[in-house]
Amino acid sequence: MDHYSLSDSQFIEEFETCKMDPKWFTHEAHLRLAYLYIKKFGVKRAATNLCEGISRFDTIFGSGDKFHRTITVASVGVMYHFIQKSNSADFRSLIKEFPVLIDDFRSLLLSHYSTRLINSSKSKEEYQLPDLLSNKVFEEVM
Repeated sequence: MDHYSLSDSQFIEEFETCKMDPKWFTHEAHLRLAYLYIKKFGVKRAATNLCEGISRFDTIFGSGDKFHRTITVASVGVMYHFIQKSNSADFRSLIKEFPVLIDDFRSLLLSHYSTRLINSSKSKEEYQLPDLLSNKVFEEVM
């Protein structure tokens, strides 16, 4: 079983109440949650909710030091960008249309952000705008 065994509403509920098995919270599950939050709340609130939720999840199931604000917020921006480009009706259709979201998400981020910026302690704590290639979606999430 994995996160797809849960309906969208169950998935959100399990995540928000920290009842989800941590091994289910993969990269793809992160993106699914970003997708669902964007659709439900809009991009700004999606970024806020995702940051709060992942930070809480990391505190409960991890060491509390893995949450990275810039990567999380930028990921919401990337998802928003692809949602705007797509006519997909759901998350699975979106990732089939844009497999790069699953297969090479790191390269997507690193086309906008230098590794120096991503690896900085400031970007871990505070959202930073891209230093390589800007896109309005990175400003819209703030």
